[in-house]
Amino acid sequence: MSDDTELFSEGCDPEHELVIDRFPFVIGRDRECDYQVDYPSVSRRHCRLYVAGNVIWLQDLESRNGTFLNGQRVNTPRIVQDGDMLSLSLHFFRIVLNSSRVSRLPFGR
Repeated sequence: MSDDTELFSEGCDPEHELVIDRFPFVIGRDRECDYQVDYPSVSRRHCRLYVAGNVIWLQDLESRNGTFLNGQRVNTPRIVQDGDMLSLSLHFFRIVLNSSRVSRLPFGR
């Protein structure tokens, strides 16, 4: 791969749907994460989703192998929407925003 900012191909199927049901929501290997991904290529605290200004954001937590949203490396917090593709190392997830808190946000479904 010549450009490390891209790690996603349009035809790639996600391994899992990742249902986000609370905020903040931390993803990583650590037992205290809200969602555990038990692979050595995933950092202990890899990334987090949080709400600020009625918008859901994704932040990389200085992970070793990077966090990617819809194929783009997350270097600074990025806005997340229902159905976005999240990849941690080589593990792919489709984000499902499914909570009463999300539905109360102005753009919630």
